[in-house]
Amino acid sequence: MRKVPFQLTQCFVGFAATAGLVLLFAAAGDVRADLVILGAAADNTLIEDAEGDVSSGGSTGMFVGRNNQPSNSRRRGVIQFDIAGGIPAGSTINSVMLGLSLSASNAADATVSVHRLLAEWGEGTATSSGGQGAAAGAGDATWLFAQYNTSPWTTAGGDYDGAISTQHVVGGTGDYFWPSTSEMVADVQGFLSDPAMNFGWIIIGNESAAQTSKRFSTREDADEALRPRLIVDYTPVPEPTSAALLITTALLSLGRRRRS
Repeated sequence: MRKVPFQLTQCFVGFAATAGLVLLFAAAGDVRADLVILGAAADNTLIEDAEGDVSSGGSTGMFVGRNNQPSNSRRRGVIQFDIAGGIPAGSTINSVMLGLSLSASNAADATVSVHRLLAEWGEGTATSSGGQGAAAGAGDATWLFAQYNTSPWTTAGGDYDGAISTQHVVGGTGDYFWPSTSEMVADVQGFLSDPAMNFGWIIIGNESAAQTSKRFSTREDADEALRPRLIVDYTPVPEPTSAALLITTALLSLGRRRRS
């Protein structure tokens, strides 16, 4: 997690395009605002499977869309960021941008949407080189279980808000940034106000046709610059000014004199 005042946003490193994009959040005026880049706290792939016993939380890739299997071909990413651990309580969220690095893809463009998750899920350590997954361990998120094999999803494939928080068209490999929307801002503001309800988001690609899968780098990628990022512009609770502190001190002193 990196936290930098607005005037230093030009110094950000990580995604090659981040330094230029974060400047879009800057606003004129003297109001204090801060920018923070959060790394993912957890990510996984929900792999369609009749038994619901495969997972991929320890893999370097997170898949969305469909592969070319005749059945059980859907893949959905799940991701979570520690909002309360990186942003002061009581802050006002102004803008939110999700950054992912697409490391493998078919040639076709696809709209990839982000939805707020409604249940706690597990990351686990199951690892596979592709999108087939590996045997799920206790607590891993799978297609049928939010936490294998004790807490099933209410709906196979994940419990999430049907409303789209943000969406973006992705094509070939490279870095992509999902734009800030009022829904994303509301999601993060809610996660900050009530951390117990921060279940993160599910990421859904084109599931209407086969061979639409996209592979995004996860937080396990050896290259830090390719890992998921959440770029948040927020306004912290104003700190008392020197003048306000002096006035408060004087009023308290006056009150003590009157009581004596």
